[in-house]
Amino acid sequence: MEKNPERGVILLAGGESRRMGRDKFLLPFKGESMGCRILRRLKGIGNPVIVAGAGLSCETRGIPVVSDRYPGQGPLAGIHAGLSVSTCGPNLVVACDMPFASPELARLLFSRSEGVDAVVPQDGERTHPLFAVYQRRCLPVLERRLYCRERRVTDFLQELRVGYVDREEMESCANPDRALFNMNRPREWSRALSFVEQSEETGHREVREKSGE
Repeated sequence: MEKNPERGVILLAGGESRRMGRDKFLLPFKGESMGCRILRRLKGIGNPVIVAGAGLSCETRGIPVVSDRYPGQGPLAGIHAGLSVSTCGPNLVVACDMPFASPELARLLFSRSEGVDAVVPQDGERTHPLFAVYQRRCLPVLERRLYCRERRVTDFLQELRVGYVDREEMESCANPDRALFNMNRPREWSRALSFVEQSEETGHREVREKSGE
């Protein structure tokens, strides 16, 4: 599939996964690891694809992998690591616990990225900074904040020119509730699997109805 050489994709694969109790990147999901599922769904969105984190499987062969330069400082350190090696201006950052990461929503965010430092989905009062586009020029701000151990992503956003994409805009291309669904605990993992099973059952039923079975 053709890739866009002017856009990057940074998959955040780090984190301790304390609430999940196991590595979310390697979490099995319908026959593949969670990390590989997300990479597959976003294939062609950006080039290169960069995985920020450690402890990754051989399934990431051929994909650039970079470790956090500020370990233990959460997703902000992963964003920094990815942007540090990206050759692209705008980069989609996506957490590795989003099984329904939407390429359509990613394209919408990229389309809003000119003239701002970041483009972030916003649903009511809730923002989603871990499925968002960041410009590489954010690096100096990231560097300073991490050096001072100021690791909150929401505080980082306050120093940027941010374009927010609201629910109505997102609904033009994706279901925000599904596209931005993330899994922190085993029950949310189970819920995501049930979404897929329900969707598959609906699809099978529609095929049977069309065939007259």
